[in-house]
Amino acid sequence: MLIDIRMPERPVDVTSKVELLERFERSATTGRTALNGLDDEGLARQIPTAPGVSKPLAWVLRRRVMNHLIHHRGQLSAYLRSLGESVPGMYGPSVDEQG
Repeated sequence: MLIDIRMPERPVDVTSKVELLERFERSATTGRTALNGLDDEGLARQIPTAPGVSKPLAWVLRRRVMNHLIHHRGQLSAYLRSLGESVPGMYGPSVDEQG
């Protein structure tokens, strides 16, 4: 199975925390579905990472995609906090959720 790593759509402005979290959850679900469809051969497939450089898809997913996701999750937390919004739990309940 091939995984499409291109952006499926242009990002849009969101107007609420609920909408932002819903969009994030839809995106995460799409990613989980794609990953569940991969086998060892698919993860070992070489994909270009720079001109003249290729890496296995498993490497790209871990080193590029997951680290990028973690970075943006941190940004989201900082933005929510600066807006006075509660921050949802990521690795268990957040301080906001614990009351």
